[in-house]
Amino acid sequence: MTRFVPLIALLLAACSTDAIVNTAYPDRARFGFANASGDQSTYLCAPGADAKARATQAHRYTEARLGKVADWAANHIVNGTATSTQISRRINAEAEATVKETEKRYQCLLIDAE
Repeated sequence: MTRFVPLIALLLAACSTDAIVNTAYPDRARFGFANASGDQSTYLCAPGADAKARATQAHRYTEARLGKVADWAANHIVNGTATSTQISRRINAEAEATVKETEKRYQCLLIDAE
């Protein structure tokens, strides 16, 4: 069994995030936007003539929600009114809720791929 571990690791390393995402969502259109930090945010949207418009709305919604939690975190860091664990939990919870709500509202999934 142990001789298969390197082979499995090699096969898994060959799977890119892009390949996994494309396999899971083969019918979705991909749209990219520059986010507030200058990086790329990529959304996979359900098919439809309005997919680009939904992607734009999804991006605006996501940026607004994540911007609010970033402002909250910065305020608490500067003022020392929350622990790093509290801040981290809040950011993670908000990010997860935002991704779920974006999918629900706009049928667009924010992904970690370029």
